[in-house]
Amino acid sequence: MKNLFAFISALLLFSVLSSCDREDSFLIPENQDIPLLEKLKHSDTTYKIFTYTDNNLLFEEKSKFFYQKHVYNKSNQLIRKEWYTDASVYSSSSYVIEEAQQRTEWVSPDNTERDMYKTYEYNDAGELITIIMNRENHEPAKTEYSYNLNGQIEKESHYYQGELSSYSLYTYDNRGNVKKLEKYSIDSNGNEILSTSTEFDYDDKYNPYRAFSRLCQPGKYTNVNNIIKETYRIHFDPGPGVDNVQSTEFTYEYNDSGYPISQDGLIEFVYK
Repeated sequence: MKNLFAFISALLLFSVLSSCDREDSFLIPENQDIPLLEKLKHSDTTYKIFTYTDNNLLFEEKSKFFYQKHVYNKSNQLIRKEWYTDASVYSSSSYVIEEAQQRTEWVSPDNTERDMYKTYEYNDAGELITIIMNRENHEPAKTEYSYNLNGQIEKESHYYQGELSSYSLYTYDNRGNVKKLEKYSIDSNGNEILSTSTEFDYDDKYNPYRAFSRLCQPGKYTNVNNIIKETYRIHFDPGPGVDNVQSTEFTYEYNDSGYPISQDGLIEFVYK
């Protein structure tokens, strides 16, 4: 009888463990039909590396001075993002900055303390509605999102100490690229003031950051195509020597699949 009881107990334990293993290893792969960006290079020197989860979602962004890690739920929704930064790059001392430039070991959680993290919340339709940013010795800051009829982020509202401090409005072209970005600030009287606006022109090729769409950041990580021109407008007096309208153009070389392999002859895109 004891042997039978032991056998049944072991069988039940194995069943539970197997169930847990199946649940933990359950995968919903994404981005299977597009190349995954592996690294960025400048003058043949790698300055940024990307790693991915088993579901082909962005896991790590690695560089000399910054490290970011992304955590997803079982629906592949981003629920947490962590930042690790070499604080010396923000120093006002040229000596400290110069010394930081000499570092050879890239920033990682093993050698640098976390300085910020964000948590992400979604509605029942799977749309991102809130991001909470947490930093050491700072009050949490909240960002809220609303959507247009096509399910695209239309408004991004920033709150500090419970009060609306600024917001951004996004409009899109018929391919899903951000066509215009308008940024508004809120003055001490509660007036909404248009501060800057940016209009974008695109090529008809594929965006190398398409696999990053789960980051829910309109523009660079959600655009279908690549920006070839930005027209930036400042809607206030920027002071002497600063133009109210500034234009920047970008050029690319592409591979046979229509993805950029270089930008402006300076940045090289390397895919897995």
